[in-house]
Amino acid sequence: MGCLTKPNSVVALTRTKANFPSQPIVWLRPWVQSLLLLGALAMPAQTQPQACTEATIERHLNAMVQWTEREAALEAIQRCGVEAIPGLVTALNWGDRDISLEAIAALETLLAFPDARSWADRWTPLIAALTDLLATHGDGQVRSASAAVLGSLARTVDNATQHRAIAPALINALSDTDPVVQINTAYALGQVRQGGDTVTQALQSALAPAAANPDLQAAIARALAHLSVTAPLVELLQDSTAEDTVKIAVSRGLRAVTKPTQPVVDALVNTMQSTQVELAIESSSALHTIAQNNPEQTGILLLPHLKVLTTNLENPHPTVLANTVGLLGVASDRIPQANLPRAERVAQTQTLRQGLDKLKANPGTSAALEQDLDRAIRSTQAGNPAVERVMAEAVRIGGTTLLIHSLFWLALVAIYPTSPQVQAIFFWNPRVRKLFGLGYVELALTWVPWLRAKLFAPFRANLLAEVDLGKGIEPVYFAGSDVVRRGDSQRRPLVEAIPEVKGQVVLEGESGLGKTMTLKQMVQRSRRLVVYLPARRCAGGVIEAIRDRLHGPIQDGDFLQSLIYSGAIDICIDGLNEVTPDTRAKVSLFAETYFKGNLVITTQPMDWEPPNNATVYVLQPLTSDQIGAFLLSRSSTLPVTAPVTGAQYEQACRAFLDQLQPDQLGREVMAHTLSNPMELTVVAQMLADGKQPDLLNLQQQQYNAMASRYQYINMHQPFPLAAFAEMAYEMRQTDASIIPAESWFKELNCMEDYRMVLSRQLDNAKGGTTTEWRFRHEKIQDFFIVQTFWGQDNERPAMHLGDPRFRGVYFLLATELPLAQAMQLRELLITHAVKTKDHTVSDRFIELLQTRSAAEP
Repeated sequence: MGCLTKPNSVVALTRTKANFPSQPIVWLRPWVQSLLLLGALAMPAQTQPQACTEATIERHLNAMVQWTEREAALEAIQRCGVEAIPGLVTALNWGDRDISLEAIAALETLLAFPDARSWADRWTPLIAALTDLLATHGDGQVRSASAAVLGSLARTVDNATQHRAIAPALINALSDTDPVVQINTAYALGQVRQGGDTVTQALQSALAPAAANPDLQAAIARALAHLSVTAPLVELLQDSTAEDTVKIAVSRGLRAVTKPTQPVVDALVNTMQSTQVELAIESSSALHTIAQNNPEQTGILLLPHLKVLTTNLENPHPTVLANTVGLLGVASDRIPQANLPRAERVAQTQTLRQGLDKLKANPGTSAALEQDLDRAIRSTQAGNPAVERVMAEAVRIGGTTLLIHSLFWLALVAIYPTSPQVQAIFFWNPRVRKLFGLGYVELALTWVPWLRAKLFAPFRANLLAEVDLGKGIEPVYFAGSDVVRRGDSQRRPLVEAIPEVKGQVVLEGESGLGKTMTLKQMVQRSRRLVVYLPARRCAGGVIEAIRDRLHGPIQDGDFLQSLIYSGAIDICIDGLNEVTPDTRAKVSLFAETYFKGNLVITTQPMDWEPPNNATVYVLQPLTSDQIGAFLLSRSSTLPVTAPVTGAQYEQACRAFLDQLQPDQLGREVMAHTLSNPMELTVVAQMLADGKQPDLLNLQQQQYNAMASRYQYINMHQPFPLAAFAEMAYEMRQTDASIIPAESWFKELNCMEDYRMVLSRQLDNAKGGTTTEWRFRHEKIQDFFIVQTFWGQDNERPAMHLGDPRFRGVYFLLATELPLAQAMQLRELLITHAVKTKDHTVSDRFIELLQTRSAAEP
């Protein structure tokens, strides 16, 4: 591995990443945006008095640039509130790139304050400084950030004079050579509602030339829609010579329309008929979003298009299909209130029924969509006396038949859990279920809770196949940990914040803080049906991962999806940080769709945007009192053969804590060793063995103790570290979780005594038992894997740069490799991050390396 020395490359790296999605403020990384939002929400409405001179602000900004005390410095600026603005303006006028970026980051947090709108008289010099940066600064990221914060200012300050001061600079920046600057500028102009006609004219002028950049064109279209200027967008959609990519971008922008007009609805309905799949998806999604935001007005405007919309029910794409059913539902709700002639009302209802027939014949349909459209059709008949009389007669005549039919299906439900034949023939065969269920059976199975539980009851063991609850987890689970809810600085007991699997929750925490154990504890206590999924199983999507667990008669994937979306089972996904960005995106998409269900996701801190509906809790390192309580609680989990147990063990724990020197309780040790339950478990083991724990080298000490014991009981034969480490590496490569016991029986028995592996007894097909072995924690497996990465010419460190499964291995390398080799590996990670835009591993590796470099002479 080669190494090029680059001064201050760490700081530079953190300011050069740029993603270009079709969303506003693309210059900040998601974790920075989260930090800014957290800081803004955590601040009180009234700022605390403190020295907020320009010199003080300058000092805080320098600290932010150097990353020495970034969080504390940002909080100090936030406490200054409006008094920080003069100092920030002075900093912006210096023109220094890094200082400017940090000053803008601080300004974004100030704009989030509830009373920021009342500071209008203080924004004028700030606007001048930002417009100057936007016009003259040579760095594209600074210009992009300036444009974004000017848009935030325009949204916050409802002042025509200041809007007119912002508008010219943004209009000029539309012609910037940097595409990111152009995109952020377009979004910002959409917030300048009092900028006059020049704003809309500039956006319209830039719309057609932006065709080469779909993201820019979408941003311009969205800005025009924000400003209620839709005529040029409609013209582009209706232009037969316009490229599909242009129409796709325009459709995306039209999602921002809040007051629909007939031309907008007409244009989007016509565009939905396109044979270009992406264009049909984007136009139908745009119209569906408009309808959701303003259903009454949109429904009336859709009525002339019912017949055209029903043709889309033959489209095989699920998104177009779902959007079309939703639009027909919005339109049908307006039919009873439209005061239409009876003949026209009957004709429209007949059109909807023909559409339902098309939907049922579509291979891409689902029971839920058919039910939604059927309900929409029935809603058109509200208030029709003739129809009500017919329905009443049908209920009277069919009452007896329906009762007998219901009793027959209830009998099938009763024998369902024990009869594979009934499961396969009646319930999981879509044709039989729909034909003989007369429609209502499938609806009841989907929405009646106890019936849903019956459907999944035979598969309970499969759903929990990868969570070991055989011996129970209460003896080893520590219930004293605390969490902090993102956006709130108050510590709360974990068992109170997340007592059960309810709602959507993301539990974030460093490795070893107890995320997986917490998840297993919730699964064990849950009275509802729960599926436990390691995140790596979700590479094909969450629905597919659950389907893989349900072997046997499960054939109808659409029905299974409907059951899951209706809340039939609670879902726990463990270790999201261990998978690729693509898998994380699939999990997020599922969470957005499954917004009414119960879902808990665990992850280590990383560059990732949690689902919008999820509440994020961050596991906190243990406090001093919790450290003592944890060590004492391990007494019940110690092996009976341990040299130090009972009262002697409690005395050893207290003596260990009392003799720690203040420098040993420094920040890093407390954060990464004593405050980490996984590391404390090793401390407890060392104390039980009568040894003094080495806080800076616990894993190596644990291994040395185990290897020494192994050598003693195996007639001085050393522990086969190289071969065992290679086996651990191959397990990680193949996503295997079970250690091949037949080759390592002696080693595993010895490692179990030192709590490095766990075993459980399983019944086998021959009537006997089989022992299954697993690593107790991924950090223990990482310890062995890292042994296979040593060596000057070893190629493995460069082989797994983009593999999230080896994330923990690289973190160990940051602290264990010789410093020169660690710096070389850092350069490889930086290069990989720049190429892939994925900084999940590189940022943390750099932080660990910085800490190490500061500690070493």
